Amino acid sequence: MTIHLRRTTPADIPFVCEVENAPENTVHYPVERRAVPPRTWQPGHPPYDCRKKETGHPVGYVIIAGLTNPHQSIELMCITIAVKGEGNGRNILRQIKHSAFIEQKAPRLWLDVKEMNDRSLYLSEGFHMLRGK
Repeated sequence: MTIHLRRTTPADIPFVCEVENAPENTVHYPVERRAVPPRTWQPGHPPYDCRKKETGHPVGYVIIAGLTNPHQSIELMCITIAVKGEGNGRNILRQIKHSAFIEQKAPRLWLDVKEMNDRSLYLSEGFHMLRGK
């Protein structure tokens, strides 16, 4: 299955909000964070809609920063999947890596992961955990 990433349009916002606010996707938010507009509204970091290429069915969204960074350091700020366990997260992450390193020629793709989040996907896809001081 191939996932297509494209810039989110206004018509996609209800889906993005639904996925963002699904109980399984809000467990990592502090309670006070859930009451504010979703992450998708951050200026300069528009969400990218992720859809199955074969069907056009939406499966999630991502937010990527640094695409215009002069140092070409790209940050994966958010990857949110509608239905877990179907391999969509891994497919999206692989596509982002390909885009960052092959198409954008970025020297670095990075992300922050909350301690309570399952890091196995990121580790198995070649990301390395760095601990702060």
